[in-house]
Amino acid sequence: PEEHLKALLEEWAPDAQARAERAQKAPAEPINLPADLLTVMIREFVAYSTGAMTAGEQIRLNDEIPDWPTVYWKKFPDRIQRLIKVFLDGKLPLEDFWSEVRSTLGQSR
Repeated sequence: PEEHLKALLEEWAPDAQARAERAQKAPAEPINLPADLLTVMIREFVAYSTGAMTAGEQIRLNDEIPDWPTVYWKKFPDRIQRLIKVFLDGKLPLEDFWSEVRSTLGQSR
């Protein structure tokens, strides 16, 4: 949705005032993206990482966000990064992975 795109753009391409305000803050604060946006990002990242993403979807994401897998990874909270690693290493079944993701993001389903 459009509000997700706005949140991403504000984070990835802040205006000069926002950059200046951020530079004055130390240490850097973690970015809290909405849970539903993070869920979409996680689904896209996992689909790409497992080879399930279509070429068209890859092209669309690359056009919208250059080097999007790296950008997404940096936005994921530490626990989500760990869950993704464990899942991609084959040590966590898909259903358990999504259950843990939902729990981490505070989603009931």
